[in-house]
Amino acid sequence: MKTITPKELSHRLATDGSIPLIDVRTPLEFDETHVRQARNIPLDELDPAALLSTGDLAADQPVYLLCRSGQRAAKAVEKLAKAGHGNTVVVEGGTLAWIAAGLPVENAPGKVISLERQVRIGAGSLVLTGASLG
Repeated sequence: MKTITPKELSHRLATDGSIPLIDVRTPLEFDETHVRQARNIPLDELDPAALLSTGDLAADQPVYLLCRSGQRAAKAVEKLAKAGHGNTVVVEGGTLAWIAAGLPVENAPGKVISLERQVRIGAGSLVLTGASLG
């Protein structure tokens, strides 16, 4: 699996804005913060055959994949490889490494509560309600 550092990719994006960069995180994660040039296609919705057949992605064109830390991007590489697209590059460390490198991102206006935190708040509320009702 080929990889690229966030700084290297940032430099390439600055010189060639047509580089396909796919962020495979969920829409909620993407909306919270993302690389400006990235296109959001969640891993579970990634359809390599459709991307190739519509011309959104050329079979010989390198595609750069990004997620939170790199694991979902690696799974996206497998999906693309099974569809016959082997020219994929994963951004090392994902969005976390991109932010840690001090590279620019677009953030949602206002603070978005992560899905995990929303679930914890909901579960805690149910426990509290159940305990108070006896």
